[in-house]
Amino acid sequence: MNNGVLVLIFWSCPLFMVFAQPVAHRFDMDAVLRVEISQALARQDETVTLSFEHSYVAETQDFEQHRSRALDEAFRHVIDLVCEQILGKGRYEEMKPEISQTILSKPRLYIYQYQTGNVPSEGGGHRLALKVTVNLSALNEALVRAHILQMNFEMKMIRVVGLNAFSMYDAFKHAFAKGLRSHKRLVEVYQKRGEVRWLVETTASYEELEEKIQTLKNISGLPPFTVTAYEQGGLLITISK
Repeated sequence: MNNGVLVLIFWSCPLFMVFAQPVAHRFDMDAVLRVEISQALARQDETVTLSFEHSYVAETQDFEQHRSRALDEAFRHVIDLVCEQILGKGRYEEMKPEISQTILSKPRLYIYQYQTGNVPSEGGGHRLALKVTVNLSALNEALVRAHILQMNFEMKMIRVVGLNAFSMYDAFKHAFAKGLRSHKRLVEVYQKRGEVRWLVETTASYEELEEKIQTLKNISGLPPFTVTAYEQGGLLITISK
């Protein structure tokens, strides 16, 4: 994941066609962006990449300053759209002041990377073509921390057996901390030779948690393992020998 570093790529008109899309009305484009955002959220993607245009007016002597402000306005707008899709219309309308104060005041914190290009325009107006990748994970976490996104967390038990080295234990704990997006914290409640038990504070059901753990099998450095439910309640991860 990105650690708050923005990557900027700029080019002028001739290369704009690399990613530009025809844009009708601003509200038509917003509708398209909302669909793309909602689809990314449904897939539980870490990021979403969106292409759109932003219009602005700039005086010749202050062009770069006006362009920079226009870029910030575009970032605020796209982050605002993502917040709306994450929260749902009702909660979004209710929390608009808090969103504006805590999230939209620093929109670049949630931009993974972006590309810009100038669109030919008539008259005194200007248009920016943008391709912006939003860090959905970071934005989601910020909304939870600010108590804007309300989530029902429950404690779920995970038992891991077959650990035969500290490096294996450390690899699993790191994979859990990074890979389970819906969890708030991981608490170790029991450990003996070859076994550890964790309580995961999460919004996910056991079925959703099991499905997510299965995806961790693709992480390099983790040994083969199976995931099953066990009678006492919780999930049992058995490391293959």
